[in-house]
Amino acid sequence: MKKLIFIILMLISQTVLAEIVVVVPYAVGGAFDSMARRFAKFTETKMGRQVVIENMAGAGGLIGLKRILSIPNSVAITSNSFYHMAKDNQLVLSDYQQISLLTENPYFLAVSETSGLTCESLRNKNKNYFIGTSGPNSASAFPAGMVIEKHSHFTEVPYKGQAQALIDLFGKNIHTVFVTGESALRPDLVLLANTSGQTFRGIPSWSKCLGIDKKYMGQFLMVTRASSDAAFVSKMKKLADDFVKDPETIEYFKTNGFTHSENLK
Repeated sequence: MKKLIFIILMLISQTVLAEIVVVVPYAVGGAFDSMARRFAKFTETKMGRQVVIENMAGAGGLIGLKRILSIPNSVAITSNSFYHMAKDNQLVLSDYQQISLLTENPYFLAVSETSGLTCESLRNKNKNYFIGTSGPNSASAFPAGMVIEKHSHFTEVPYKGQAQALIDLFGKNIHTVFVTGESALRPDLVLLANTSGQTFRGIPSWSKCLGIDKKYMGQFLMVTRASSDAAFVSKMKKLADDFVKDPETIEYFKTNGFTHSENLK
């Protein structure tokens, strides 16, 4: 009888430990989704544990971030909009803890290759321009807000994810978007400027393009709930550290213009 109970307890324990949930508070196909899926693949290979990806888009990432509060052994791969939402009292910062800053990178101001738009034309205050974002408080909404603050002839059009914004960009319903990661490599986009404050990968700064003398870097954060087990947090931090040092990850960062975590200030 004792042996049977022991076996049952072991099976329950293995079931609990078999699954890690990675919540992506944004739509499928974006930069954060891609990063999460790479991390999940790395974790499954290294740990032999199943990793479940949950895309919980909505409210600029707020829905997904609230989701991890109810899931044991869960993390979210999110952006620095996380801290903006806390500042705006949309979420309680003390409910969460940051595990790792995986990487950061500038955002790119992009237009459709068929639009003919240039930095010069976007500075024309006699025309109105629509700039698409992935939603209120989304990662792309903040550089868009900085453009609008400088240039009142721009208007934000919030979407539920970057994919829909790109569809409307190519459909000429909006004029420009901010993209990052793999989206910045699309051949049907022209990248006019970047938000790093300097020339980056041959793309001029938005200071030269739109006169914005500020720096904005998008961050890829791994966070979990404050009440997460200390052993789980320690394990996830070790996995995150190993992930960013993995040769495949380093190559992915290099290809997509991300900053390697060892170089983060």
